[in-house]
Amino acid sequence: MARLLTLLCATTLLAVPPCARAAGASPPLLTRNQYAPFLAFYDPPPLPAGHPREWRLAAALDYSSLFQDQGDSQTGGVVDMELARLALHAGRRVGRRLAVDIEVPFIWTGGGFLDDFVSDWHSTFGLPNGNRDRAPSDLHRYRLTIGGDKVIDSDQGGAGLGDLSASLTFLITRSDAPIAAAVRIGMKAPTAGDELSLRGSGGWDYALGLIGEGRWSAWSAAVHLAAVYPTGVAEVDVEPFATGLLNLTWQFVDGLDLVGELAGRTSPFDTGVEIFDDPALELRLGVRKTVGHISAIEVAFVEDLTHRTTPDFSVHLAWRLTPGE
Repeated sequence: MARLLTLLCATTLLAVPPCARAAGASPPLLTRNQYAPFLAFYDPPPLPAGHPREWRLAAALDYSSLFQDQGDSQTGGVVDMELARLALHAGRRVGRRLAVDIEVPFIWTGGGFLDDFVSDWHSTFGLPNGNRDRAPSDLHRYRLTIGGDKVIDSDQGGAGLGDLSASLTFLITRSDAPIAAAVRIGMKAPTAGDELSLRGSGGWDYALGLIGEGRWSAWSAAVHLAAVYPTGVAEVDVEPFATGLLNLTWQFVDGLDLVGELAGRTSPFDTGVEIFDDPALELRLGVRKTVGHISAIEVAFVEDLTHRTTPDFSVHLAWRLTPGE
């Protein structure tokens, strides 16, 4: 079924007439780690180092299936749900070397319908199943217990606005340089509420990052590194964490990119429960098709490489618009 879904997505994109690409490196996929404990905190969006001539707009939808269960009634956790995140992005160039961007996320969680499919997927390809087959299918459970105290205890899904974020990107190199470098600072506001939840951390987060990208013939590459400082979380101890992204894009034909990425991060938590504290590493594989002269559609599949702190299964769909290009 997953292979059929991938084939259908690729066929749909190939059916759109090709067009000329803008110069410069192809941007990374506009997604992030969808693991619920991490989703509450800021993760700098992987926007290009180079600025748009005017605006850039995007809508990104990610759907994930999560299952982790560790520990006992005294110290342990459960992350068992399906999660959808719709993120709206808007950015504008505000100077020769400066751009500002905002992100507005909407998050839904529930029991979903993918548990049996994900178990079959893991069995077919010999991937770890994380004891998913020992739990009832299609439930929503989100719990964290430390020393007998229930820090998080939720059996009901829901939907609503997540924490809004903003970033400033300062381009260090010339806009026409073959290799671009930029500094990015960002912050997240607790617009989802003042408590740690599935949609927000309850506090402000601050980030500082570096970006490098370049293009060589049909190939482009990008590296994104960032350090994030979370604040205002009353329920559990948190600490600064790091995120990293390595992107490699091949222009297969004019107007169609094949994208591969490795994305990793450390955890903001210090709970003694591995499924909250462990770092994460994921593989992202996707295609991007330009549509007209200013827009593109991207579709991607995400696979967990650490088998603890990344969703078992994620799909990504985004529409990007860059007027003035």
